[in-house]
Amino acid sequence: MERRCIMNCKELIGGGPMPADFLYQYAVALVLETNRASASGLQRLMCHQLGENFSYKRILRLVERMEQEGLVSPMSSDGARIVLCRQDR
Repeated sequence: MERRCIMNCKELIGGGPMPADFLYQYAVALVLETNRASASGLQRLMCHQLGENFSYKRILRLVERMEQEGLVSPMSSDGARIVLCRQDR
């Protein structure tokens, strides 16, 4: 997956609410870049980088979708997930 730097996401999507597919693709890019699939860590990164507030529950749904699509492992007993795909550079 190609990584893109997005300086102002609101301009990119026309100032409205961010579409779900955009958020999912952005979340996948962050997980592949950082090699971490923690919902709370992903929430912090996305809130910081996109300048929006995202609920933990919303981000968790994105991580669970990644699990269903085979990008990350199911949550282990200690709460960790393993990134099963690597970003090609």
